Amino acid sequence: MLPCQKCGYDNELGRIFCHRCGQKLDLDSIKPVSRGGKSLKRKGKSTLGKLFLRGVELMVLLVILYMVYLMLQVVPSPGKPSEVDTAVVDKKWMALEKLAGGKKAGFLEFSSAEVDAKVNAVLPSLKIEKKDMKWGFVPEQIWIKFTPVSVDMSILATMRLGGALEKKVCFSYSGAPKIQDGGFKFEVKGGSVGKLNWPLGMVETLGFHERAFGEVFRRLTAEKEVLSQLSQIEIRADRAIVYYQPR
Repeated sequence: MLPCQKCGYDNELGRIFCHRCGQKLDLDSIKPVSRGGKSLKRKGKSTLGKLFLRGVELMVLLVILYMVYLMLQVVPSPGKPSEVDTAVVDKKWMALEKLAGGKKAGFLEFSSAEVDAKVNAVLPSLKIEKKDMKWGFVPEQIWIKFTPVSVDMSILATMRLGGALEKKVCFSYSGAPKIQDGGFKFEVKGGSVGKLNWPLGMVETLGFHERAFGEVFRRLTAEKEVLSQLSQIEIRADRAIVYYQPR
């Protein structure tokens, strides 16, 4: 069929003028493309192709929205460290400093609650420092979870966006602490934002975890120096065991 460009009537092939309105038909539309004619595409296939692309775009949008939803979920925390845990870890840390500075081999054990208490001790001063900050992350709480193969560190922070919006967010690191090349290192293996797990490459590229954890870690410089004097750190399901061997 040959449609009339004026009234839209579908004329039979071979006509020169429109059967309905008498308008001269565009015969170029039925010439071969190689001779300058217009390419005739079937509307059915074109419509199906557009619907398919729209469906793909919709699926991608839904996946992105679901990922954002997972990222904004706040992982429940185990509760803030107790005064008992704080007192116990202070005594153990003094013993560890004495052990690392001596000439006698030995070891100490720390529970996850005790490590939580030690790390969270730096947060009050950091929160005061960031009280008037309008952009960035303000750490609220950190907790540690030991597994037989890794240590999971999570931080609950308030994300501030220009003073107009605040949202609680949760970042987690998964990795293994180790003594390597004469110093303490935490070898990151992956991470998550909210309930969305991220591969190591994504964690390193986006840098959200570095911004959330970085200032906390920088305030633990003295503790890192003590740990760097150790010989080995062993992680078990419910505790960490640190060993010191004179060099």
